[in-house]
Amino acid sequence: MNKAESSENKGFFYKWVHREVQVDLSDAQDGSDMRTITKKRPVLLISLGTLGIVVLIASIALLNWGARLNINFPAFGQAIANLFIPNPYRTGDIAGWWAYAWQQFSTSFLQLFYICFLGTAIGSVLSVPIYYLCARNTNRVKWLRTGVRVIFDIIRTLPIFLICFFFSQIFSIGNTINGVLTMAVFTISVKYLMMYQYVETIEMSPFEAIRAAGGRNGQCIMTAIHPYAKPMWISYFIYCLEINIRASVILSYVGFGGYIKILQNNIENNYYDYVGAMLLPLILFVMILQFVSNFLMRRGHK
Repeated sequence: MNKAESSENKGFFYKWVHREVQVDLSDAQDGSDMRTITKKRPVLLISLGTLGIVVLIASIALLNWGARLNINFPAFGQAIANLFIPNPYRTGDIAGWWAYAWQQFSTSFLQLFYICFLGTAIGSVLSVPIYYLCARNTNRVKWLRTGVRVIFDIIRTLPIFLICFFFSQIFSIGNTINGVLTMAVFTISVKYLMMYQYVETIEMSPFEAIRAAGGRNGQCIMTAIHPYAKPMWISYFIYCLEINIRASVILSYVGFGGYIKILQNNIENNYYDYVGAMLLPLILFVMILQFVSNFLMRRGHK
């Protein structure tokens, strides 16, 4: 009884996990030496794909299809236009609109930027030893690597509002240190994951050569790994700074004032010209950060 016949007697589970493939083992590939081999199916990928399709169908089914959609494109267009049209009773004219935009940028926005920058810088520096401990090729101690990953995976699941709330209970509500520490923790939780995954893709030949020459693990990392990881570290620093600036709106819920509080008040009072004047420098700033981040990321992959 050959392998193909013996597999006929296997149960359903075996047939579901395995499949039989005809291969030609002849040198001329003329079909003169056909064999049947058993190969494993990608059961995990098939299961995940099936689960994803089921979740997608369930998500679509849960939509409120019976609700009436009131699509009003003119009103939407007018709302966008109101952001950049000066109100005669507030900004007055275009010069007043630009003056308000510059005033908010040079005072409250820069204060917000300093907090986000400091938090991002602290988190980025603290993430360096963490992602080297998480990378499989720079930390061969499995229990330590797994333990560090689990701890920071748990931190990464915490919403940024909850992190900020914890710090506001330790320090006083409205203290700027809450925002700095929140941004630092959030930066670590984002950056360690992206960086250790990138470190694991780095060519390890220089690392092994230095190790064979008697170098310690730290020397091998700093000499053979860190120069390749540094451009990506800078790129992800800018990327995290961009995310932190956009996510900083959450700080207003724990008593942090400044730019976010002023923007929130203008939205609640329907001061659309003020909102547009405040959003313009924010949009331009984020666009510049995105351009620099993409440029550095392309440099890092070369």
